[in-house]
Amino acid sequence: MASQPTPIEVGVQKAEDDWALGHRVTPELTEIITDILKQGNAYSNVTLAMPLCWEFSKSRSGQTLCHQFLYVLREMRERGDECASDKYLTDPIRRRLVGVVMKQMNHSLVEVVWKMLAVGPENAALYDPLVVELLQSNHVSEAARLAIQIGLRDEFADQLAMPLVLLDKLLLLGTILEGLPDTQQRILKLFDDFYDDANRMRQIVQRHDITSIKKVDRALWKRIARLMIRYLKKYNLPPDTCPNLQLSRNRNALRYLLVRRYQEKDMAGNSWREMVMDQVLDYKVLHGELMRTLFNQNDHKSAYYFALKLEYPREEWPAKFVKYVDSLPPGSSPLEEPENNNGLTNCLSVELRSDQIQTICTASEFEAAAIELAAAPVIGVDAEWKPAMGLLQKTRLSLIQMATRQKVYLFDVLKLSETISPEDWASFYERVFDNPTGCILGFGIAEDIRKLEALSGTSLYMTYFKDLMIVRDALFTHRPDLMESVVDQKILKNHNGLSRLTCRLLGYPLDKSEQCSDWENRPLRPSQVHYAALDAHCLIRCWDELARRCGDEDIKTVVEDAIQSSKEQSGFSTNRRGRKYANSTAGQVDKHHLVSSLGIGYHKNHSGLETPSLPESGYSSKEKFVQGVTGVSDPIGNRSTSDWKSAVLRKTN
Repeated sequence: MASQPTPIEVGVQKAEDDWALGHRVTPELTEIITDILKQGNAYSNVTLAMPLCWEFSKSRSGQTLCHQFLYVLREMRERGDECASDKYLTDPIRRRLVGVVMKQMNHSLVEVVWKMLAVGPENAALYDPLVVELLQSNHVSEAARLAIQIGLRDEFADQLAMPLVLLDKLLLLGTILEGLPDTQQRILKLFDDFYDDANRMRQIVQRHDITSIKKVDRALWKRIARLMIRYLKKYNLPPDTCPNLQLSRNRNALRYLLVRRYQEKDMAGNSWREMVMDQVLDYKVLHGELMRTLFNQNDHKSAYYFALKLEYPREEWPAKFVKYVDSLPPGSSPLEEPENNNGLTNCLSVELRSDQIQTICTASEFEAAAIELAAAPVIGVDAEWKPAMGLLQKTRLSLIQMATRQKVYLFDVLKLSETISPEDWASFYERVFDNPTGCILGFGIAEDIRKLEALSGTSLYMTYFKDLMIVRDALFTHRPDLMESVVDQKILKNHNGLSRLTCRLLGYPLDKSEQCSDWENRPLRPSQVHYAALDAHCLIRCWDELARRCGDEDIKTVVEDAIQSSKEQSGFSTNRRGRKYANSTAGQVDKHHLVSSLGIGYHKNHSGLETPSLPESGYSSKEKFVQGVTGVSDPIGNRSTSDWKSAVLRKTN
C-alpha cells in the first residue's frame, strides 16, 4: 500500500499547480506557502518543501517556486511570526538550510539564503563542517564556493585544488588562490607531487566520482602541465617550485636532441654537446638516461665525453665501453679534442674572407659599423639567441648579424650591453634603417624585430624593410618567371625556409647544423661565426640574383608591385605599430601532417605544449607563424611565440 502524502507534500503540490498557471506570484500562492511554513518550524519546513519543487534540481534562470518559498520565509521573519523566530534557527537548521540550497543548481537561491542567514567569515566555524560534508558527498564546486564565502580558502585549498582542476572549475580555483602567496606556492607543489603519478590521480578521480575523466592519459598530463606553467608565471613563482615538471621538460628536450643527433643527423657536434649538457647537468636521473642511450648507439666517443663531464661512475660502464676507453692512447681525453661537426659539405658558403667578417664588441667598433652600414645600399639582417628549452627559461638576444655586399658585422649584444645604452641602439636603428636610398632584407623577421626592439625600447621604422619570405610568395604568384629553380624539384623538397630559397635561386642549401646552438658561449666557434655570417649575407645574394633575373626592370619596383597585387588580392593587415604585412598566399595544401606525432611536436605534446595540425606546404614553422598560416597556441601565456618554438624551431633555414 502506498504511503499517504505528508501535509508538506500536499501543500507543495498545490503550490506547483498554482505556479504552473503563469509562473507569477498570486495571493493564493503566497497563502499556500505560508500555510506550509506555519506547520511547526518554518526553517525546517522550507528545507523539506524546496527539494519537492520540480524546478529545484533544474538550473533555471529567473524566479522559481523555490524563490517564492524563501521570499515568504523572509517576510515572515520581518513580521516577527512565531514559527520564523530566531529560536527555531538553530545551528543544525542553519547548516541544513545552506546545505539544501548548495546542492541544487540555481545559484541565485544560494545568494538569497546566504544573505538571509548572514553567511560569511564571522560564522566560519558554524559552516566549516558543511564544507567537509559537501566534499564527502562529491559536491566539490559547492564546497569551494562555501569555503570562499566563509573565508576558509587557505584551510580547504589542498582538498579542493586538484578536484577543481579535474572538473575544469579553474575560475573557482583562481578565486581560492588569489592574494594568498603561501597557498599558491603550496598548491603548485601539490600539483607537482601529483604530476605523472597515474595511481594517485586515479584515486582522486574515483574518490570524487569525476565522470568527465575517462582515463588518466597524456592529454590529462598536458592539461595539468599547462595550468602549472600558467600559475608559475601568473604568481611569479620560481621554476624549482615544480621539480617534477621541470624534470619532465628537460627529459623531453633531451629526447628531442637525441632525435636530432641520431635520426635527423643535422646538428653540429659541439652545438649538440652544449645543448645536451644544459638539459642534463642538474639531474642525475638524466645522466643515466643519456649514457644508456649513448651506449646503445655505440657512440663511444660521445659517451666518453659525457662520462668525464658528468663524472659518471665507472662501475656503470658496460664492458664494451670499458674496453674502448682502455684501448685509447695514454693521456688522451675527448674533452681536449676538437669535435668534428659533420656539417653538410654541398652547401652554400660565405664567399667572404675572414677579415670581411667583423665581430663588434666595443663602443668605437659600434660607431664605426653604424657609419658604414648607414651608407650601404642594401643590408641583410638576422639575429641569434640561445634556445630556451627549460621550464620558464627566458631567451635573450645574443648576436645581431648585419651584412653588406662586402662585409658582415656580428654585433655581440652580450658584450655591447656593458657600454651601449637603449638610447644608443635607438639612434643606431634610426641611422641604419631609416634610409630612403637603402633596402633592409630579412627572412621571417617578425621575431627578430621584436628582439631588436627590446634592445632600444622603441619601435623600428619598417618602411624600407623587405621580408624575403613575403617577397618570395608574392613573386611566386605574380612573377613566377623570377622564381624558376636552378635545381631539380626533388632536391628542393628536402629543404625548407631560407634554405629552400637559396637552393632555388643560388643552387645550394644552407647548412643547418648550428641552428640549435648555444649563442651565449664566448668565444663563438668558427662554425658558429660562419653560420651567423652566412645567414645575413645570403639574403643579399638572393636579392642580387632576383635583381639579375629582372634584367632592365628595377627590382624594388617589381617587388613592390608584386606585394601590392597580393594585398589587393588577399587583403592586408596592419599591426598595432602601423606596419603593414602582406597576407602572402600559402602553397597548395594537399594534406595535413600531425606534427604532434613526430620529432619536437611529440616531445612538446608530452611536456604540455600544444602542437596543431600543420599544412605540409613546405614552409617552416617560423614562416607559418609570421604569415599567420597557423597560430601556435601558447597555453601558459608565454611570449607571442612559445619559448620552445622560437628556440628550437626558430631557424629552419
